[in-house]
Amino acid sequence: MIQGRIVELMSHFKVTALELANNIGVQPSSVSHILSGRNKPSLDFVNKLLDKYPQVNFDWLVNGRGNMLKSSGEEESGRNLFSFAGASEDLSSSEEEKAEQIAEHNPQKQPTRSRKSKAKESLSVSQNDYLPPNQSQSKQISRIMVFYTDNTFEEFTPCKREN
Repeated sequence: MIQGRIVELMSHFKVTALELANNIGVQPSSVSHILSGRNKPSLDFVNKLLDKYPQVNFDWLVNGRGNMLKSSGEEESGRNLFSFAGASEDLSSSEEEKAEQIAEHNPQKQPTRSRKSKAKESLSVSQNDYLPPNQSQSKQISRIMVFYTDNTFEEFTPCKREN
């Protein structure tokens, strides 16, 4: 488990739980809860740990694979999203054929109208098609209250019109 690898990392760098917490900028209770198994380390915790100890191998820390420390020839940044940019070139021809077949059977639907045109249309509908309220309606406004961010409010009551 990852907590065992964190303990191993602490013994390798000869730091206590309190020193580790101070080094990576987290609360000591956070490290204590992770080491006791109460909580699992968050992504933020792992990132802070790897920022402070860049020589620690990410795969070892998270998955338990490989060596604890990066080898001297290993790239500092490790694997990332952009290191796999050429991965699509490595596809075999059968995988490419499967991808083409799937694309043929599931063509993507193109939107008939853009969002802007829909917004303009709804705006024009709301501006042009406004109908005044029916004077014979039984519902009428009795009061309007406006609340402000400074915890004050105003109350407005409409004047009654005589028909």
